[in-house]
Amino acid sequence: MKSFLKKLSFTIIPLWLGTMVLMIFYNGYIRPEMNGDLGILGKMRLADSIPSEGLKRQYSELFDEKDLKDTIVDVITIGDSFSRQGEDGFQNYLAHNGLKVLNFFPRQNMFQTAYDLMNLGIVDSTHVKTIIVESIERDFINVLSYFDVNKNNVKIIKNEVRQTPTTEEPWSLTEAKNFLLLRLGLEKPVRDCRLSVNAFSGEEGDRLFFYQKDFNSFSIEHDNESVVQNKLNILFQKAEKTGIRLIFLLCPDKYDFYQNYIISNPYKRKTINEDLRILFPHNKNVVIAKEVLIPYLEKGEKDLFHFCDSHWTYKSAKIVGNYLYSVINASN
Repeated sequence: MKSFLKKLSFTIIPLWLGTMVLMIFYNGYIRPEMNGDLGILGKMRLADSIPSEGLKRQYSELFDEKDLKDTIVDVITIGDSFSRQGEDGFQNYLAHNGLKVLNFFPRQNMFQTAYDLMNLGIVDSTHVKTIIVESIERDFINVLSYFDVNKNNVKIIKNEVRQTPTTEEPWSLTEAKNFLLLRLGLEKPVRDCRLSVNAFSGEEGDRLFFYQKDFNSFSIEHDNESVVQNKLNILFQKAEKTGIRLIFLLCPDKYDFYQNYIISNPYKRKTINEDLRILFPHNKNVVIAKEVLIPYLEKGEKDLFHFCDSHWTYKSAKIVGNYLYSVINASN
């Protein structure tokens, strides 16, 4: 019995101690310094490079389509997490330009939501002048493919927009284990490259962290070109019949935005933004945010995206919001 206990002590106790050390190290040292969705996904100590501008929020939000029937605004925005940035979102800068703006949270994908709201008569030109449908680049083609004019109930369509988890249970053994797997390189939800320029403030301004799922798609392939054209044109035509101006806003992936500056880039080049412009060369209602923002990056503007996050900062939101205002204002 003593021999058995002695052998057990050489296996179980070291394993238990190792587990405790791992939990203490992760929960006490790593977890408190994980910032942004990339820091949380990659379980890394990442500091943010830029604070909020601190503007007061001047736009409103709705979650229930029933409330839209009694709402009269200049602009309704419908999108994913790039449309949910609060006071630092592009909606707030539209609102600070004097427009009455409402962000509507879709229970399904943004394209289907916009179409259904118009098709079912929930909104028309007496409710809103402009609808902005926003999508992040990585999910654009996949989410658009689920848009179907034969579905016409905003309540029952499956939500295709996935959100990144940003919270976890404190002192979680599972999360400590996941941290170890990430450090061993067995999982790679976050990629890390070096840039030829300092694109961010701080000591590691030449370091780029981005979401692995930016590699979900690299281009609008030939087989998808007609799908993208046809489905976006269906939305534009429905809006025109309803007396509403519809603007599609495509937000760039972080990898795509900085890919030209990655040193010895080992990854495939993304061309989705450029492919979309080829499909809609003269359509001012197709706003490609990368086109608007790249000139600022080329001039050396830092912190257009968060260092620790896959989303852009207030700087980009402000530039895009002001640009959207000029597009809307030019048509009035």
